[in-house]
Amino acid sequence: MANITLDTSFDLKLFTKKLVKTSENDSFWKKFTGTEDSSLVKVDNRPQKSGGASCTYGLRPYLAPRSVTNGPLDGQERQLSYFNDTLTLDKHREAVIDDGEQQEIEAFFSISSSMEGYIRQWLTDIYDALHFKAIFYEGGNPNNFSPNSKVKSTLTSSETMGKDDLSQLYTVASTGQSRAFEPLRPLTSNGQGYYIFLCHPDVLRDIRLDMETDWSNAMQRGESNPLFKGMNMEWANIVVVSDRRCPIELGGVGGVIPIATGALLGQQCIQQIMGADAELVKG
Repeated sequence: MANITLDTSFDLKLFTKKLVKTSENDSFWKKFTGTEDSSLVKVDNRPQKSGGASCTYGLRPYLAPRSVTNGPLDGQERQLSYFNDTLTLDKHREAVIDDGEQQEIEAFFSISSSMEGYIRQWLTDIYDALHFKAIFYEGGNPNNFSPNSKVKSTLTSSETMGKDDLSQLYTVASTGQSRAFEPLRPLTSNGQGYYIFLCHPDVLRDIRLDMETDWSNAMQRGESNPLFKGMNMEWANIVVVSDRRCPIELGGVGGVIPIATGALLGQQCIQQIMGADAELVKG
C-alpha cells in the first residue's frame, strides 16, 4: 500500500486544496457550476467563514424585453425587482482509522493512498447529495407540473413520459405555466436557450421508447460544450440528463406504480457558497 507523506503544514494545505478540488471535479453537478449569474449552480468561493455563519446574496433580477420607440424616457422608467437569498454554511466532518504502515512513519502528516481515495469519494458524495437535496427536498413548495395534467394518484403503468411531454416542458419553463409562476431563465449556447430536465433513468427509458425513429434526431451534441457534456439527449431545447438519485416511489392506481420525480432547471437554480478551507487533521 502506497503512502502519502507530507512534511510541513504548507504541504498539507496544498494537498487538501487539491483533494477538495478533485472531488468537486468528480461530482455530477460540476458541469453545471460556474461563478456567473447565468450558471445553473452559481458558486461563490469568497466568504472565509465557518459552519453556522450566514451570507445573503442577491439573485439576478428579471426584466421583460421592452423599449421606448417614441417620446421621452422620463416617466416611463421601470423598477427592477431584486430578490435575496440567505444561505447558512454547514460544517461536514468525517473520521477514519487507518492502521496501515503510515502509522509507523515519523512525519508531519501521513496518509495511505487508499484512505485518500476514500476521503475523495466521500467529499464527492457529500457535494452531490447536498445539491440533490436542494433540488428535490428543500426550498419550500416547488412549482409542481405533471405533463398533460396527469394526476399522481390516478396514474397507470401506461402513462409514461414521451417526446410530446418534453416539448410541453419547454413551454412550461419559458412561460411559467401560463404565468402561474416566474418563467425560468434558460441556459444559453450559441444564441439558443435550453433548459435542463433532470430525471430518473427509468423516465429516460420511457422517453427513448416513445421516440423510436425520432431518436436519431435527438441532436447528439459535442462533449466540448459544457452544457451538453454528460447529457443523454436533447429535444425541443430540453437537455435531458438522468441520474439514479432522482426520487422514485410507488403510487398511482393501487399504490404499485413506480413514480419518479424530475426537475426542470434553468439559471441560478442553486446558489452555493464555499466557506473556510477544508482541513485534514491527525487525531
